[in-house]
Formats: sequence, structure tokens, C-alpha cells
Amino acid sequence: MLQRLLLCCLLFFGILAFSFAQTSLNGKVVDKEDKKPIEFGSVALYKNGVQLTGVDTDEKGNFNFPDIDPGNYDVEVSYLGYKQ
Repeated sequence: MLQRLLLCCLLFFGILAFSFAQTSLNGKVVDKEDKKPIEFGSVALYKNGVQLTGVDTDEKGNFNFPDIDPGNYDVEVSYLGYKQ
């Protein structure tokens, strides 16, 4: 009986952990030609054509989207003065 209860509890907590699984997406934006970081550029995160959120790059061109659901996303970067 105890083994069965323990198995059910482990299964429950395993499903609970899976349903709340989060991940993050990070990267660095650099100029194509000189490879210098793009400071304070805008980075947008899309899923199925809908913008979910956006962040700015830091002084080293880094960005991070913490706590997003696993899946496929599109990322769009923009910076005033650069062509898309």
C-alpha cells in the first residue's frame, strides 16, 4: 500500500513539475560586418505570429527572456539606423 501511495505521489509531482516546466532564451546581438555588440537594441519574442514580450540588449549586446514555456519562437531584432 505504501509503495503504491509513494508511486502515485511521485507520478503526481512529476506531472506537476512537467506542467510548470519553464526555460529561458538568451543570446547576443552583434553587427554583421564588424561583429561589435548592438547596445540597447530591441528584441521581440513571437509565438505563432503574436508578440509575447520584448527586451532590450545590454551594453554588451546580450538579451534574455527568462521563464518562457518550451516551444518554437521567432525572435526579431531592431535598432534605429539598421535596415530590416
